Amino acid sequence: MLLKLLEGYACEVKLIPGYKLYLLNYSKDLGLNWRVENEIDNVLRKPIPMDLYRAIRNSQLIGMSGYSKEGLPVIAVGVGLSTYDKASDKYYIQSHIQLNEYRDQVILPTATRKHGRYIGTCVKVLDMTGLKFSALNQLRLLTAISTIDDLNYPEKTDTYYIVNVPYVFSACWKVVKPLLQERTRRKIQVLQGCGKEELLKVNIKHYFQGPIFSSHNITNAICIEFAC
Repeated sequence: MLLKLLEGYACEVKLIPGYKLYLLNYSKDLGLNWRVENEIDNVLRKPIPMDLYRAIRNSQLIGMSGYSKEGLPVIAVGVGLSTYDKASDKYYIQSHIQLNEYRDQVILPTATRKHGRYIGTCVKVLDMTGLKFSALNQLRLLTAISTIDDLNYPEKTDTYYIVNVPYVFSACWKVVKPLLQERTRRKIQVLQGCGKEELLKVNIKHYFQGPIFSSHNITNAICIEFAC
């Protein structure tokens, strides 16, 4: 029964109003078309209305958490504690794309200058703490966001570490995983518990030096202002 429900969500992922999602026959030309049709090059100059911006930041938890041993920026995402219920899907997708573009235009060039060599990818820690069955209500949006990254930013994330996995995660993963390209699936590592031992091996230590998803850290972790 649960899988049938999830499959129902998955079949609706093909289109979110305002942002076309291409799921099949991806090519570089198609990725370019996606950028042109959605005016992605100008997305940082299209600020989210201020009355929604703070609500989105507090319900779509993401922040930068230092650098890995190789100098790659570490992006922590509080998947389980993100509610995605303060605005329409369109604005959450706009926010996510803005974060991607800010990473590519600001964070990665900054890392390159900081480490004296080209840094073109990041590492993501996806924290499932607090994930509940109610998250299934947002599965369509989360799958759309994952698809955008998978098809249009495929080489920008070196590794995805998934930590603090509850039992409900396996049900969601069975639906999301088949929608991802093989190149992306190969980058995903589901760690036991908080994954501290594995993450410390690659020098992801800032993640364990305080509550990255407190309201203060989320507000100031990346410090993005989109009105350029």
